[in-house]
Amino acid sequence: MADEVFSQPWLDQWAGLINADASLPERAPEGMWRIYMRAEGDGISPYVPSGEVMHLMIHIEDGRCTRLEHADAPPGPRDLDFRFSGPASVFEEVAAGLRDPVEAGLQGHIKIAGDMAFLLRHAELTQEIVDLFMSK
Repeated sequence: MADEVFSQPWLDQWAGLINADASLPERAPEGMWRIYMRAEGDGISPYVPSGEVMHLMIHIEDGRCTRLEHADAPPGPRDLDFRFSGPASVFEEVAAGLRDPVEAGLQGHIKIAGDMAFLLRHAELTQEIVDLFMSK
């Protein structure tokens, strides 16, 4: 496992796992998915201090991860396709396999904004990317 959760080596490892899947480009929709994750320090997370916010940008283009890094601020709504936000500890529990990401979304622990029809059409592919997040 690469360093601590959300560190750049950890993010690089996640991007590497996405890009190592040779069949992903064949199954992924053409074009780019621009995904923003906002993890809010909740006093539970050891990685995001209470009161602070961590911003991550993820770009998946034609089934390849072309960007997975920290951002200084949230992007504008026209600069992204999906937004996932919630307490850092919830994202960490998902990454550790202790919490189901779909359940976290349905229960409102992780808020999801974006083209929900697109996510549903590509639910299997989306789940694979989430599973890679959890496999580290």
